[in-house]
Amino acid sequence: MNRNTGRVSPYLLAVFMMGCLFCYSSFPTYADELPASHPSCVTCKGQLSPLGRWCDNNNGTVTDMSNGLVWLKDAGWGGRYPFWTNTKTGTSAADRAAQVQNGNPASLSDGSQEGAWRLPTLVELKALHAGPEAVRDSAMYSFTGVQSDVYWSSTTVAVNTSLAWIVDLGSSLVNGASKASGYYVWPVRGGQ
Repeated sequence: MNRNTGRVSPYLLAVFMMGCLFCYSSFPTYADELPASHPSCVTCKGQLSPLGRWCDNNNGTVTDMSNGLVWLKDAGWGGRYPFWTNTKTGTSAADRAAQVQNGNPASLSDGSQEGAWRLPTLVELKALHAGPEAVRDSAMYSFTGVQSDVYWSSTTVAVNTSLAWIVDLGSSLVNGASKASGYYVWPVRGGQ
């Protein structure tokens, strides 16, 4: 980055792009240094869905090949929690998502550490319905436990901070909801 202008030089951009072209061929360790959300560097090492949108990683996770996000395969594991809690012992939706780690749930064997997982943003949650293979589509085989119900995003409603955005996976409706309400938690990692 050029310190005087704050912009990335064309040379560094070219080096980054070349790295992506070779990320899984000549330099296998280089891919670990690239953002997981960089689409040209996302490969499936598990079972690819028929239309190529989802990769079941065979470790309790599913990768969205369109953006590199890694979703917990069991969309019902998180259960229902309030967005925030006003007690020291209460568990919030964000707390619940952050509890995910290798072995929790028992079906997860991806090597992830506690705190690597989070609530999805509104854009990320809505993207589940985008493209030829939407989660609500009956042909969607990669996930388990998907509820035809409401899931939290991590995005607060700007005009009323006591609300956060939710997505109803049964109807695709997006709405603001009281942060004291209990809705489903579907952890994700990568992106942002």
